[in-house]
Amino acid sequence: MKGSASNSTQMKWKEMCQLMREQKIDVLATQETHLDKDKVKELNKLFERQIHIIMSLDTNRPNVMGVAFIINKKLANWQEIKHCVLDPGRAIVIEIPWYNDKTLSCLNVYALNDPSKNKTFWNKIKSNWTA
Repeated sequence: MKGSASNSTQMKWKEMCQLMREQKIDVLATQETHLDKDKVKELNKLFERQIHIIMSLDTNRPNVMGVAFIINKKLANWQEIKHCVLDPGRAIVIEIPWYNDKTLSCLNVYALNDPSKNKTFWNKIKSNWTA
């Protein structure tokens, strides 16, 4: 997504809100968001009636990577969503209260490109998710 500060990026957020509304999308997973806490706070305020953003960033390198869930406030029970960062900036999981007292778990991953590190990465995700 490359969702940081450019004017074209601002349009992306408006377009995503419109897409989610028109297509009745409850949850949208995005990668390479390049968001920091201040930007998420700003976006959550700007679109406070439509969406809520839950994100994970690598605090050592906040301007790279990043994963986020965009929650449609009109459709999802967003206030009761639980989340857990499995790998900062790379993996986050949310649990959403669903129908008939069920819970929906959604995993959002921005995977590594380096094949030699891939197995370790996925083992870490599995270990952290089941912990």
